[in-house]
Amino acid sequence: MDASDEAVMKSLRRSKIRVVVLMFIAHSFFRQASLKELQKGLNVCASNILGAIMGDGRRYKVEDSLIGMGLLERAETHVGGYAIICYRLTEKGAHIADMLEKEPRINAMLGELKIYR
Repeated sequence: MDASDEAVMKSLRRSKIRVVVLMFIAHSFFRQASLKELQKGLNVCASNILGAIMGDGRRYKVEDSLIGMGLLERAETHVGGYAIICYRLTEKGAHIADMLEKEPRINAMLGELKIYR
C-alpha cells in the first residue's frame, strides 16, 4: 500500500456513507449505479449520497468525495432524449474496495447493513 492509498483509506474510515456507497457500487452487476439505485439499495437520502460522491462544500469536502479521490467517475448516457447519469467504479476504486473488504471493522459494518450479501 503506497502513501496515496493510505491517505484514501484514512479518509474513508471517517465516513460510513462513503464506504457504503463505494462498496455498493463495487458489488453492483456492472460496477456502476444510478442515484436512484443507490437510494433504493441503501435507504439513504439523495443529498447524503451526492455529498459522498461529489462533495457539497459543507458536510463533504469536494477533495474528500469519492470522485475527488478518483474512486468513482460520472458516466452520462443519452437514451430516447433523456440523460441517464451513473457513477462507475474506477480501477483505483476497485483496488481500494478490495482493501476495504479485508478490514474486519468495515466488514462488520457492511454485514450489519446487509447491502450486498
